[in-house]
Amino acid sequence: MVPPAESAEPRKERQRNQSVDIVKGIAIILVVLGHVMQGMYHRHLLQDTAYFLSENFIYSFHMPAFFFVAGLFLDRSLTKRGPAGFAGEKFRTVLYPYLLWPLLALPLLPWIARFKASPPSPLLTELSNLLLGNGGWFLYTLFFILMLAILVRRLPIWLRLALAVPLSYFWPNTGHHGIDGIFWEYIFVVTGQLVGSRISNIERFHRWATALGCLALFGVIAAATIYYPAGLPKFLFIPLGLAGTAGLFLLAVSIPLPSIARTLAWCGEASIAIYLISPYFQGTARQILFQFFHTTSDPIHISLQTLAAVVFPALIYHYRKPLHVEWFFKMPVWKQHNARS
Repeated sequence: MVPPAESAEPRKERQRNQSVDIVKGIAIILVVLGHVMQGMYHRHLLQDTAYFLSENFIYSFHMPAFFFVAGLFLDRSLTKRGPAGFAGEKFRTVLYPYLLWPLLALPLLPWIARFKASPPSPLLTELSNLLLGNGGWFLYTLFFILMLAILVRRLPIWLRLALAVPLSYFWPNTGHHGIDGIFWEYIFVVTGQLVGSRISNIERFHRWATALGCLALFGVIAAATIYYPAGLPKFLFIPLGLAGTAGLFLLAVSIPLPSIARTLAWCGEASIAIYLISPYFQGTARQILFQFFHTTSDPIHISLQTLAAVVFPALIYHYRKPLHVEWFFKMPVWKQHNARS
């Protein structure tokens, strides 16, 4: 689906780096694809080999790419807003939706439970998972990594890198992914800070060179995935995460058709909505295919579930102002209202 040429967004919000949005768009599609394949595997609709190979490949780089992108403009945003303003903005745009959506979903759990592959957890467990970052762990982890970035902002970048690498490799698995991810994924945010605005230099390379570089990097990841079919070893976590992230940026600038590039960037702009809302559309599409079309075909389920879980949340995000659902994704502020009253 090609996005509309104009949206209801103010022009100043549309002055974005398209390559970054394309990377986010590809990465969020891979997130959804991974979740769709997980759902099919848990329902015994996908073979073990196909599932584990695709999961290892996708998960080796799609989340590191998001953390890297978060680091690209971190220093500029900190300088512009100051530590307090930066922290407040990230609370409104990162931690707030992380807390909001599970709370909105709580009343729906009894109804949703019959469509899930595993039984729902008790209410207290759900709330505990929310506090420990075990739900939608990415936003939880990202928020606290950004707070960590405020604390260490005065350290030289080389020292931050020197601290991030051993943290990533040696922080133990405590079973709380949201907390563990702060130390595992911080390396990608710091690497993004190191690159910063220089990421735009990638657009100077010839399209054929970027395409070949992209194929080479993803070929290395595919080879590692095949060589370690039972799971990628820990020592490859950083190299493959960075290789896949670089491959996504090379892919972003080598896309030959502007319509495809715009569509992927459109998805990238809406990545937070896709991340938050996609499970509902994924589940709805799955049930429609099961109950009305009576099909268990892998290609049909993978393609249509992924399409529904990407397009509909993106539409909601891009038309959030006419739909009056901006509060879904960003905490409202009432400064003007309070000032008048």
